[in-house]
Order: sequence, then structure tokens, then C-alpha cells
Amino acid sequence: TNDFKQRPNTISEIKPELLGMAKGDPNCQYNYGYFDLQAGQGLRITLKPPECEYWNIQLANHWLESLDNPEAIASINNASAISNSDGSVTVIVSEQDLGEKNWLDTQSHQRGVIALRWVGAGQKQSDPIVEVLALPASN
Repeated sequence: TNDFKQRPNTISEIKPELLGMAKGDPNCQYNYGYFDLQAGQGLRITLKPPECEYWNIQLANHWLESLDNPEAIASINNASAISNSDGSVTVIVSEQDLGEKNWLDTQSHQRGVIALRWVGAGQKQSDPIVEVLALPASN
């Protein structure tokens, strides 16, 4: 996590030396990032999912524990994501539900890990586009 923290609000392929320690699936590309948001900020992540067996993106705390729970959704995958007309997927990461499709709830965490994996993609995937958003003021 300390490595991911060095590049806040980005998602990139995991360093080979870290992947070797994790002993992950050799048929999987692992990408990680770290969100570090100020009050009133969120992220817009644009993915271009390839044809693959499976993909998912999830939020976790600093210790890589998933933020998913029965009251909040903090992950989506190829079966649950709603695609844009061009096949891309836009994911919103924030503590505030903006009414957008593919919203991942930070549950008031201002910082944490973003994990993205592509299983069986056949070729290396480029890093997704990550943009910091100003959230509308809540009433």
C-alpha cells in the first residue's frame, strides 16, 4: 500500500517485484492505485474493458481490506457494470451518491486502495483514465 500511495489518484499496473511477492494468477493483470481525496472530491475512472474472462475494480482500506458490505457497494465487475455506448465503463468513486451508474462508495474514507484486475485479457491493458472531480455541495 505504501508503494501505491506514492502516486495518489492514479491506477497503474503493479510493479513486477510486488506481483511476485503476491503470487497472483499468471493469467491476470493486476493494477492498483490509491485514492486520496479532500472533502468535496471524488474520482471519475474510465475503463476500456477488453474481451476477457472477468474483470473487477474494488475499493479497500489502507490494509487492503475490501470496503464492500451489505449497506454499501465498493466493487463492480464485468457482470454488474453498466457500459457506456462506446463500450467503455465510467466508475465514480465518492462518499456521495451522485445518482451515476457504477458508483463505488468510499464510506467516508478519504484515502484507500483501488484494485483493478483483468483475467484472461490476452494482452496487456493500458492504465485507465482517472480524474479528480469536484462534488456538488450537499444540502
